[in-house]
Amino acid sequence: MRQSVDKRLLTVMLLAAAAAASWWWSRQQVTAEHAPETARADRPDYYLIGFELTEMDAAGAVVRRLDADDLYHYPDSATSTLTRPHLIMYEDGRAAWNIAALRGTASERERLINLQGDVRVNYSGVGPGEDVRMYTNELDVWPDSKLAETRAAVRIEERFGVTRGIGLSADLERRRAELHAEVKGEYAP
Repeated sequence: MRQSVDKRLLTVMLLAAAAAASWWWSRQQVTAEHAPETARADRPDYYLIGFELTEMDAAGAVVRRLDADDLYHYPDSATSTLTRPHLIMYEDGRAAWNIAALRGTASERERLINLQGDVRVNYSGVGPGEDVRMYTNELDVWPDSKLAETRAAVRIEERFGVTRGIGLSADLERRRAELHAEVKGEYAP
């Protein structure tokens, strides 16, 4: 008889332990579901789909416009990722610089836009034959100071020819560019 009492006691203790474990596990699940989500560096605090940002000067003239298929903002780093960004910078009321890429990152702190993947820069000159096209795989643009820079290979097409090089520093306002290395050109009169 003693053996059957011990088996009953052991069975009751195991059932009680299983019930306690089940209760504890269910409380953990409820707590995790209702816990407020904390902001994480790898999670955006907001996103925009098909957005357009237009900046104007004090007189109300458009200075630049940035649009993209989508934007995801990350508060910890104060950056935004962009899909298919397109930056237009204006001169004298006309769209002079059109810069597009497959993706990009905008830094609020540095006021910098890093463009990556099939970067295309088009300058629409005032007169005929003044158009310039640049192609690279990565480009840093500081829209406020109208500067651009890359360490990647660059191809520049103008009316009289094509210039290639590695690395570029450009002053977009003054329409001047300096290629850093391995510069080669093909020109025709």
